[in-house]
Amino acid sequence: MLFGTKNKKHKVENIRLKDLLFLSLRNFKVKTGRTLLTVLGIGVSFATIFFLISLGYGLQNILLKQISSKEALLTIDISSPNKDIFPINDQVISKIAANEKVERIDSVISVPGQLDFQDGDAAFEVLFTGVTESFFKSNVNLMQKGNYPKQGEAGLIISSGMGRILESVGSSFANKKTKIIFYVPEIIDGTESIKIMQKEGDFKIIDVMDNGDQSVVYLPISFMSDTGLPYSSARVVIRSDKDMEEVKDLLIDMGFNVSTIADTVDQANKIFNIFKIILAFFGIAALVVAVVGMINTMTIALLERTNEIGVMKIFGITERDVQRLFMLESAIIGFLGGVSGLVMGFLLSQFFNLSIAFLANALGGKSVNLFYYPAWFIIAIIFFASVVGLGTGFFPSRKAARMDPLNALRYK
Repeated sequence: MLFGTKNKKHKVENIRLKDLLFLSLRNFKVKTGRTLLTVLGIGVSFATIFFLISLGYGLQNILLKQISSKEALLTIDISSPNKDIFPINDQVISKIAANEKVERIDSVISVPGQLDFQDGDAAFEVLFTGVTESFFKSNVNLMQKGNYPKQGEAGLIISSGMGRILESVGSSFANKKTKIIFYVPEIIDGTESIKIMQKEGDFKIIDVMDNGDQSVVYLPISFMSDTGLPYSSARVVIRSDKDMEEVKDLLIDMGFNVSTIADTVDQANKIFNIFKIILAFFGIAALVVAVVGMINTMTIALLERTNEIGVMKIFGITERDVQRLFMLESAIIGFLGGVSGLVMGFLLSQFFNLSIAFLANALGGKSVNLFYYPAWFIIAIIFFASVVGLGTGFFPSRKAARMDPLNALRYK
């Protein structure tokens, strides 16, 4: 009696991830040159994206550091639309300071005048600006040495623009005694005239504030109290950013012109976000080219390994595992492309930064770091590169998984 037997297709249990990883890396060794070129193609694309976006972040970071700090974001600058009709005086300052949501007020008096060196070196027309000690403290990051005069101390802070003027005429101004003269406007019998007021004291320039090209000299406001001038402006520092809009509305209702660093920062961020999107499009254009190349590589790899796929399926490897193998290979290529892109982009950005710094130093400028690399952005590059690799391997892997094993074995 003959016993019939049923042919059963034997299936291998799901291959472990460790074994899939081993098979993927083994295939990299077989076609090392082509795989390396594919990785570099992806890497160049992500290096372009990394370079351009980090440049955008770097420029944004430089600007915001120059114009803002934690306290600056809680600051409201006020001025009078008409100083004759609505002057900012001590009564107005006291009224604003009485608000429980206001931390403090830094009053400012500005008047044109003349800065004379007592040894007869030179005399300069400048804008004298009297400020409070707290104003100096909140702007100490802009001072080259971090020195500032206390109230009652005859110390002067000059703007960086004024410093360059003094250097251009060969004047050594550090700690040199000076004489200051105010040109105070006044009205006598309906006629506007200028009153000359000379301040006594051994005034010394003790530091330079990096704040632009104007010829400005800062001094303690106490030395300008006898000029009889109203405050030209004031800086209101609030306790919490939650109170910003409420205090702004209150000051506007009082009749002041109001401006805030926070509004400037918001506008700058919006502009830089658009700028970064534009830069990203250039990088994405390069990425599209690399993706097409990677799809081509995976398709060629599929054709070259058609017989191998047939053998695996004859021995019972499941369609799911075949697809996982190909997708893992493409994900690894994408991951390596992302990592290599970060390395190339970082090296390129550092070379560019050093070149700009060298040029700035040669021209007498100040070197800055033009690039900024947020940690989340680095992680996002690697993750996105892996996802791109995974995506480009999807269709070739699905095609490999659906191959008929007999047709695959006959393929030449």
